[in-house]
Amino acid sequence: MRHSFAKYFLTYFAMLLLPLLAGCDDGDYESIDSPKELDGFIRSAQMNGLKNRWNSIEAYPRLTVEEYANFREVTTTGMGEHVLFRSSSPVDPSIGRSHYADSLAKEAGIKGFINLADTQMDLDSSSDFKKTYYSTQKYVCAQMTMDFMSQTNRERIAWAIYFIMGNDGPYLIHCVEGKDRTGFLVAVLEALMGATLDEIKEDYVKSFSNFYNAPNGIQIPLTDEEKGWFADVVVENLKIAFELESLDKVSLSDAAFSYLRRIGFSEQEISRLRYHLKANRGR
Repeated sequence: MRHSFAKYFLTYFAMLLLPLLAGCDDGDYESIDSPKELDGFIRSAQMNGLKNRWNSIEAYPRLTVEEYANFREVTTTGMGEHVLFRSSSPVDPSIGRSHYADSLAKEAGIKGFINLADTQMDLDSSSDFKKTYYSTQKYVCAQMTMDFMSQTNRERIAWAIYFIMGNDGPYLIHCVEGKDRTGFLVAVLEALMGATLDEIKEDYVKSFSNFYNAPNGIQIPLTDEEKGWFADVVVENLKIAFELESLDKVSLSDAAFSYLRRIGFSEQEISRLRYHLKANRGR
């Protein structure tokens, strides 16, 4: 009886307070049937409460310019040196980071941009696009949605991968912030090349640490517990994509290989992809 009362008290509390953090509707709570589900709901609301960012570098005094632009080389196990990079958008000025990201891409000698946010029409309609370093290099517009497992996104992932196979690096993958869509695709490629799960989680979480928890104009670093919440997201996404109940004690490289085979790549194409991500031909 006490357990039941506590459950419904917490549910009522969540219904009153947590929508302010999560932006949810009343109907979202009707399916909460267990303490575990309630815990998950509360954690989701807490995560959403951290999802605030500012579009000014002054709000992030602890970050370098690279971190503010969410720009970095992917250096997980198996990835070639100076081959794959990731960042926030170098061409979308709406979040105050594009100038930094474009300048850093030029400095790194990026030769191929994989744009997971825009269409070619979006770029053509931008008056500032032709002024960027980005516009002088090769790029592909593989606009993804947030439904990573959809058929549309399988096709867009294929566009991105065929671009890598058909062009020399270094390559830069980005969306708008460079964390969700970019995070998923990079995680798949990291797994394919032999990264450990801990490496994938650490790289994924960096993007959230570079953006989130700036509620009053100055960023507060995420705690280890909060970082763990976001790390769980990439684990769940990979479990679904790889069709596995758990990522423990499995070869992530084999799992990524099987995933790419399911979305239409031949063994020879996957070998070619690995060659391009391993080859140090960027400079």
